[in-house]
Amino acid sequence: MIGGDRLAQLFVELADTLVADFDVVEFLHTLTDASVEVLNVQAAGLMLADQRGRLRDTASTGDIGSLERYELDHGQGPCLDCYATGLPMTNIDPAEADRRWPGFTGQARAADYRSVHSLPLRLRGEVIGAINLYCAYVVRLEQAELSIAR
Repeated sequence: MIGGDRLAQLFVELADTLVADFDVVEFLHTLTDASVEVLNVQAAGLMLADQRGRLRDTASTGDIGSLERYELDHGQGPCLDCYATGLPMTNIDPAEADRRWPGFTGQARAADYRSVHSLPLRLRGEVIGAINLYCAYVVRLEQAELSIAR
């Protein structure tokens, strides 16, 4: 995890994007990039719900766009469950992940990711999407990291 000075700087950068000519896509890409840096994960993918409540692949880092699309196309993965329940899908044992999302975890392993954490995105209490955090190793996110991620 990064130091407090860099964390504060990232929050300022995110706040600076909230201006009159606000570009939501740019903001979401900045958010995924910041998540990777702050949480020491290797990639992040963000999905937002459309007006009908269907998730859409909205922003991602690295090469995980295909994993995000796999989740949507096959209807399985931590991001979908996180969005549906409004609950974080974090620190899930790899065997449990294999059982719950066999196709997705196989695809993630093939892309060299060993664990994935998903957190709900909320706007005024309503779940509007979720973010996946991809790790090259089986990683447990500690309470401090989860608090920052929220």
